[in-house]
Amino acid sequence: MYFLVQLINFVLDTYLFLLLVRLLLQKLGAGWQNPMTQTIVKVTDPVVKPLRRFCPGVAGFDLAIVVAMIAFEWLETLLLLKIKVGVMPGLLGSLVVSLIYLGNKVISLYFWGTIVVVAMSWLPMIRHNPLAAIVSIIVEPLMKLGRRFVPLIGGIDLSAIPILLLLKIIENYLLYPILLHGYRLAY
Repeated sequence: MYFLVQLINFVLDTYLFLLLVRLLLQKLGAGWQNPMTQTIVKVTDPVVKPLRRFCPGVAGFDLAIVVAMIAFEWLETLLLLKIKVGVMPGLLGSLVVSLIYLGNKVISLYFWGTIVVVAMSWLPMIRHNPLAAIVSIIVEPLMKLGRRFVPLIGGIDLSAIPILLLLKIIENYLLYPILLHGYRLAY
């Protein structure tokens, strides 16, 4: 059973990650010439293209991607809660739990992306990697916001520190209490 939980977690979380990256790259106007971006689009197109017939874009967001992300996260939550607890959870509670898990994935993406951007500033040889370009495109708007509040100190960019702290505060003090409430609704 543990293997099944890990397999479901890995497969669905990986696909959710790709959908999230595609959504952010699309919203941020990334160039589609990057080979990593092209791979993400090819892998996610089988789900996104059919959904576009029913879910048009809204305010610059590809609603088909958002719906796919919510559906996959909800499916993962339902499956894992059913396997772990042995009882099918309530739909509303499991939806709340899945939305919080999705929010947590967004925060994790930005948290680790910020760490990668900081590491790239120390190791300039990795800046030209196609994956590094994607991470930079996604995290740079957040870094610019941090730089407005934390100036360079002795030529060192410390703007990542308040960003990382803010992400953890949101995760621990906003998302976690809602997650607990979602679990109560689910059972």
